Amino acid sequence: MTPLIRDVALRAEVDVILNAGDTTMNGTAVERVCVDSFATVRPDGVPMVVADGNHDSMLVSDAERARGQTVLDGSVVEVAGVRILGDRDPHETRVGVGTTAIADEDTADVGRRLTEVACEAGDVDLLLVHTPEMGNAPLHSGCVPFQVSGHTHTRYEPFPLGRGIRYVSGSTAGAASGQPTVGPLRGTAEMTLLRFDPAERRFTQWKLLEVRPDGSAAVSAWRDVPRPAVVRAAQDTEGADGTGADGEEEPNGAGAPDGDGVPDGAGLPEGEQVPDGGGAGEDADGGAVGGEEPPASP
Repeated sequence: MTPLIRDVALRAEVDVILNAGDTTMNGTAVERVCVDSFATVRPDGVPMVVADGNHDSMLVSDAERARGQTVLDGSVVEVAGVRILGDRDPHETRVGVGTTAIADEDTADVGRRLTEVACEAGDVDLLLVHTPEMGNAPLHSGCVPFQVSGHTHTRYEPFPLGRGIRYVSGSTAGAASGQPTVGPLRGTAEMTLLRFDPAERRFTQWKLLEVRPDGSAAVSAWRDVPRPAVVRAAQDTEGADGTGADGEEEPNGAGAPDGDGVPDGAGLPEGEQVPDGGGAGEDADGGAVGGEEPPASP
């Protein structure tokens, strides 16, 4: 998939490529080939920003930095005019071993910490984290307007959550539940382009690119990113009491607070799930921002 991702990045003239993690399967040194392969998708001068996932490791992070990628570590970085916040996943999943915590923080703890950073910074445009639930607190705080994540092997189109918008990307390698991720495509591989309006400082549109196991491909039309539910509520009640209510629902429980309503493990530590990674970086939950009018991309 890496040649195709590079071709899309060139044609769309993206400004930045987003990698939401799981570039590898087990985070081992031998899997540096995955990092090296995925690094080739970058056109000259185009940065890549990474939020490592539960199938990655510190070895993977070091290899990504060595290839010139920006690996998020809990602070805000500005790349191509977009202010991005994120951090690595607090869990590690290893094939044949399972999932373990790598620090004293769990998913909710990381979310609260990132909320504090975002609210103190005051001008974050994007939260990039692997596991969707890491964005629960930041999105509800109003300090993060847009989130991009992966992890679930299932795409959830942009939807309002709290005071922001969450987008969960499907697998860029076509990783299918119950199937290995090395070798030919066994599921649909997906990439997303996002448009970012620097004047409004928000993501405005998204476009989906799909490659199926039979070799066919599809490219969607540009679609509008919805407004946050509380913004819509405030607009609907303008002239009344000037207040709004959250009232939004999360599709299929994707990222539901405290894990409520998550039928398929969406956004939870992957324990029994099939790894995202493997296959020369082709499993990374990737993206890109840039190109064609306002910057776009994942």
